[in-house]
Amino acid sequence: MLPFLQSLYHAIRSTLEQPFPIEYTPCHHEIETLEYFNQSDKVLFRDLSIKINTQKQVILCFTNRCGSNWLAELLYATELMGLADEFFNTERIQADCAECGLNSLDDFVRHLPGNHSTLNKIFATKLSWDQLYFLSRTKVIPWIIPNPQFIYIVRDDVAAQALSFLVAQQTGQWKSNWNSGLNGKIELADISNEQIITAISEILFAQSRFELYFEMLKLNPCRIHYEDLLAKPEFIIEKILKYLKIPAPKKMEINSAKLQLEKQRDEQSEKRLARFHRETEDRYNFLRMGSIAGSVHESVR
Repeated sequence: MLPFLQSLYHAIRSTLEQPFPIEYTPCHHEIETLEYFNQSDKVLFRDLSIKINTQKQVILCFTNRCGSNWLAELLYATELMGLADEFFNTERIQADCAECGLNSLDDFVRHLPGNHSTLNKIFATKLSWDQLYFLSRTKVIPWIIPNPQFIYIVRDDVAAQALSFLVAQQTGQWKSNWNSGLNGKIELADISNEQIITAISEILFAQSRFELYFEMLKLNPCRIHYEDLLAKPEFIIEKILKYLKIPAPKKMEINSAKLQLEKQRDEQSEKRLARFHRETEDRYNFLRMGSIAGSVHESVR
């Protein structure tokens, strides 16, 4: 190997072998996934040298009820990239490994594009902040997923997002076209202002973790606002495809047959949100301002 290339190789390898620079408390997806691969017939990693077989890897960073499912569906409907789903939920990992006879996390990751990427080999997945941290800490990113591109969607109306989260959590209906049927409908009047405030705090905390990740690793994600996506979906999709450098026809079309989701916000939720803002305006504004100021005061190694 030429001296220059050898020096470059060692510099890159040294960077990749650095410990993940952000301290955090693992959440249940990480804890249960590690426990699953700690069984006697399994191993966390079998071969870290084999990368995922894709042309592009896209990570859709999301917080609950931010509009990520709709964005993923719109991108999929262009037929230019795979459907981003929550493949790294521990329940999904365990089910796929059992069905396909996969015994390591790296085998699971490499197995995903075969079923979930398009003909042009563009694979997309959704990741919550804790899943992103877990895959980065264990070097799945960038050893197996070497060159991910990031789309980050947020919802400006965090109170509406929080209410939607509480409703979905109660009913089990996380998508308009799918309902677990756990508990049926919920009376919005029964959701307290304190519950909404708590959910807002959780969403803002998750956003701060994404921002810290991007800042520490000097990343510039494609930033999308749910409200803009509602107002001009075709324009936003074209913006994303351009950011990802995915060749698209001059007249890009969205295959409506692949669109299944519907807007779930209704008159009752609008009334509950109006009451929430009326009764907690000062606290809500203070909470949002505090999250912006506090996002830079995170623990780093």
